[in-house]
Amino acid sequence: MVDEAHSRGKPRTPIVAPAEQDIPTLVARLGDDVLELVEGKLALLKLDLEDTARGYGRTAVRVGLAAATLAIGIALAACGLAFAVAYVLPADLHPLLARASAFGLVGTIAIALGAMVLWNARTLLRRDHE
Repeated sequence: MVDEAHSRGKPRTPIVAPAEQDIPTLVARLGDDVLELVEGKLALLKLDLEDTARGYGRTAVRVGLAAATLAIGIALAACGLAFAVAYVLPADLHPLLARASAFGLVGTIAIALGAMVLWNARTLLRRDHE
């Protein structure tokens, strides 16, 4: 079995019976071993944090793409609904006024629904943090 510290190029103090070594040497070796352990733990922590950050980054990109796609879909659906509402309005109304009214109505409904969703999310967040 190969000594791990020796395989990394660090010379290792041979294990000798305690009677053959003095206390300062043992304390120095203990300090070196503790330092090596702490360095290893910090390296593992750094790798773990980097991996976690990469995961959050990937998730943020996916959520951003999903939100952009959702926003485009909602905009297209709102336009389609607005044109449908404009078609239902009385025929004697000027076509531009009918379309403007329909888009205004659909926009107002979208704003009201968005405000309700935000209000509910705010309430849930407050309840979770209390």
